Amino acid sequence: MKQNVGLLTQTNSRVLILHGALRIMPLSAVGDLPTDDTLLRTIQRQKKPVPLGSNSRLPDALKKTDRGEFVLYESNDMIIFMCESNLQALINCKYWFADRIFSVRQDDVLCEVYSV
Repeated sequence: MKQNVGLLTQTNSRVLILHGALRIMPLSAVGDLPTDDTLLRTIQRQKKPVPLGSNSRLPDALKKTDRGEFVLYESNDMIIFMCESNLQALINCKYWFADRIFSVRQDDVLCEVYSV
């Protein structure tokens, strides 16, 4: 039930954003826009960035999910996100399959993400 209420609230806020933007658009441009459904799917809510702690580590709010701890390990160079049940599943698997994403951010920081 809670999830449905959250979805309804998200949908309503996206509709309000879309209708507010359409009210100030020139009528000559409205005909060239995609359908309302397409526009609603592209609207994303922006969250305010959560500041790092004084020691440049993740704040506690980002280390947990509703089900408990989510950060298994954190150092200056690496963060491992994993819950205990997924760790147990990996321990019991004979084979692991991994994928890697590599990129360089605008501030020349090297970023690599490994998914197992």
